Amino acid sequence: YPLCALAVSDERPVSTQSTWGDEYGSSHGETALIHSINQATFMVLGTVAGKLTKVYGYRRVTQVGACIAAIGLTISSFTTSLWQLIISYGLIYGTGLQWVLIQVLRSSMNGSRHEKA
Repeated sequence: YPLCALAVSDERPVSTQSTWGDEYGSSHGETALIHSINQATFMVLGTVAGKLTKVYGYRRVTQVGACIAAIGLTISSFTTSLWQLIISYGLIYGTGLQWVLIQVLRSSMNGSRHEKA
C-alpha cells in the first residue's frame, strides 16, 4: 500500500535524515550518526547472534530479535531528542534487526529443513 500511495501522490520520497534533521533541529552529520550506530551494532553483534542460535535455535532467536526490533521502533516513535533516537533506533532496533536478519542468512545456508526459521 505505501508504494501505491506514493505512486498516486505527487510528493517525492523524503530521506529519514532530512526528516529527523528538521524534527530535532540537527545537522545531516548528526542524523547520519543514527544510521552509523545502527549499522555498527548490526555488524558487531553478528557473533553474539550466532552463538545464541547455537544454544537456543533459529526460531527462538528470531522471535526475540523481532520483539527487540519492535520495542526499539516503538520507543523511537516517542523520542523528543536526538540522543534518545540514537539509543532507541541506533542501538535497540539495530540489535533486534541483527538477530532477525542473521537467522535468514544462517538458515538458508546451514542446517536441515527442520532447523530453518
